[in-house]
Amino acid sequence: MNRLLLVPLALALGAPLAAQAADAASILPAEPLFTMHIDGPAKLRAAFLPTNLGRMFASAEGQDLIAPFTKMLEHIKKGGEAPFDVEAVEKAAYAYTGRMTLAAQLLDEKIDFNDPAPPLFVVAVVLSPDGKTDLEALCAKSREIAAKRLGDRLADLKHGTHTLSYMTADKEPTFCTPFMHKGHAVALVSQDMKKAAEWLFGGEAKPHACSDRIRKASIGVWVNVKRIIKLVETGAAASLGPRWDKLGRHILDATGIKSIDHMEGTYRAVGPAVVSDNVLHFNQNDRGAIEAFISTKPTKTTLVDLLPRAAAAATAIPFDIQPIFNSVKGVFAKLGADAPMTFDGLLEGFKEHYGLRLKEDLIDKFGSGLMSFSMDSEDEPDPMNPASAVRGMCLGFGLRGGAELAKTLDTMLRKDGLHAGRKTTDYKGVQMHMINIMGFVEVNYAVTDSLFLLGIDKDGAKGMRAALDGQVDQAAGKSATPLPAAVMQRLGVLPGKWTGMGWTNVAAQMLSASKQLEMAAGQLPPPLQPLVGMIEKMPKLLKPFKLEHAATLTRNDGSTWTHQSIW
Repeated sequence: MNRLLLVPLALALGAPLAAQAADAASILPAEPLFTMHIDGPAKLRAAFLPTNLGRMFASAEGQDLIAPFTKMLEHIKKGGEAPFDVEAVEKAAYAYTGRMTLAAQLLDEKIDFNDPAPPLFVVAVVLSPDGKTDLEALCAKSREIAAKRLGDRLADLKHGTHTLSYMTADKEPTFCTPFMHKGHAVALVSQDMKKAAEWLFGGEAKPHACSDRIRKASIGVWVNVKRIIKLVETGAAASLGPRWDKLGRHILDATGIKSIDHMEGTYRAVGPAVVSDNVLHFNQNDRGAIEAFISTKPTKTTLVDLLPRAAAAATAIPFDIQPIFNSVKGVFAKLGADAPMTFDGLLEGFKEHYGLRLKEDLIDKFGSGLMSFSMDSEDEPDPMNPASAVRGMCLGFGLRGGAELAKTLDTMLRKDGLHAGRKTTDYKGVQMHMINIMGFVEVNYAVTDSLFLLGIDKDGAKGMRAALDGQVDQAAGKSATPLPAAVMQRLGVLPGKWTGMGWTNVAAQMLSASKQLEMAAGQLPPPLQPLVGMIEKMPKLLKPFKLEHAATLTRNDGSTWTHQSIW
């Protein structure tokens, strides 16, 4: 894409915007696929600078951390590589007091995944008035700059009382310079400027695309999931033909993804913490397999007390395996004669092979709750071993019939000949089993009356033992080990009812990521090379600013599900 496409965005960065995103949303046509509302740099700086993260980057060490990127920007300014006056834009950006809105829409509903050409789209950049900036002068200046740089490649398009000046291009995305529309400065990017203008001027406004949650946040995103799914269905039907109707459509329905109406995402400062919220809004459609994780009848997980406090990352959420089983059964029912076998045939095949009933002897033994966690590893990553990336990872499932599940698993392993290489040790009265899979990875598992644990490698086994310690203490009536102090501080930022909870040791995760990046450093493109050194230095810098840990919460009220991260 031509660098000149940066012009409308650069001009946006140089203009103070309105404080209310709803002003911008109100001039956009109905049902955009995606909208993003962003406070200007001045407001972002005022909001986030007092946070721990803001103080870290403002410190001398933080400035040294981002020095490679600062030098890169200086090189662009001195070399004249940008298609606009970088210093002027930079100066104006620091005076930002408002907000910018971006909206994306597809202009053609006919999507074919076999067609390599991108679908016809439009992106609108909207600058709202703030009472101080002369937006009309800004539009005139941007047209003047474009005319000097583009010459006869700049064309005019009249639409009613509006004149759009745009760079001509043959079926490639192009831009128009900002113009005034209902008191706002608007710039468009599209392959077809005429259709883009018809979309903007001919549609009806849809203010609901900007909710109060997004309006109050420093950065807010709204995604029309319902329409995106419809577009995927249209494209898949065009690409796969009968195969989509026979199989793909039923699988999509079984996932339950069509029960999601839209998604909102926000970033905001709350005291010393930076908080991100991701909210799924559901409609009345069947949630299918999603019901296993996000139930219409919310419950709070009971597995938080068993999460190892020394875990580098950990989370516990409600979980019920039955909706997944029912969804698979439903797919077989809808496929009918097109299925390779009936669902009853699948159950019978399992019974013939193992001498067990799939639902009664296996599925029904799982109870509620799922936890996942990973432990730090002192071993260096092994690029030749694909299991290296999941070393130390563990899963834990709540059970309602642990003794019966242990017998079922033992029968299955013996039938498949995996028991011969199984090594078993006793840990506080619980049998821990280890199976080496093809010499690449060690899989550990343990079953108690109420918990099934699965761990990868020796570090995963260490995490399993820590979880079993928690269960032994729980059975003895002992109080759970307190969460790390930093995690408790994060959780205190957002009080209220929650259904799931977890945390991440950011310093440990970055240290692990730096080791992975170090091995791949030579393969990274030059602009990303500084990332390696940056991530290597980050872990030591986090501690003085109390940023070693981030906490997560999930909340479910039946119609919306929220995942919150507090750092």
